[in-house]
Amino acid sequence: MTRDVESELQASSRVQELCRALGIAARDQDQLLRFLRDLLSFKEVQDVANRWAAARMLMEGNTQSQTAQQLGMSTKTVSDVALWVHGPFKTGGYWDVFKQLPVEERTR
Repeated sequence: MTRDVESELQASSRVQELCRALGIAARDQDQLLRFLRDLLSFKEVQDVANRWAAARMLMEGNTQSQTAQQLGMSTKTVSDVALWVHGPFKTGGYWDVFKQLPVEERTR
């Protein structure tokens, strides 16, 4: 079961503007990376990338401990990601994007 994104985020014009900007930047991978780097610190970009890598591994059926070990992440961080992939915080966003990846990119 999925839950709705918080109404405060849905109603925020700044959040909606960010979503539109990400949608525009996403049309070109290099442009998106440059946009993310301007928007976020180096560490924040890496942290977001690590969270996505963990989410993918969990969606592929790996356990939390396998995911943490393979990615060199703390089990706490992987557990937090799992709450958004399989747990009560899940909105379906991770899964929606994951399902749109080419099949060969879904299993690594």
